[in-house]
Amino acid sequence: MDTEHGLSVLLASTPATSTADMIAQIEWFKEDLGGYVLGNASPAHDTIFDTISQSAQNIGA
Repeated sequence: MDTEHGLSVLLASTPATSTADMIAQIEWFKEDLGGYVLGNASPAHDTIFDTISQSAQNIGA
């Protein structure tokens, strides 16, 4: 559990150096933190993260 938490902190706190890195971080937040961060305020949190991910891909294109 400590290792998993440490890796989560490392992934969340390491600056992305490429579009692929940014997309990976967005996907991680979507899977692990989406419901927790956004809670019940937005049941469409997956859509929000998908839009952010698509925007990151467009920036890198």
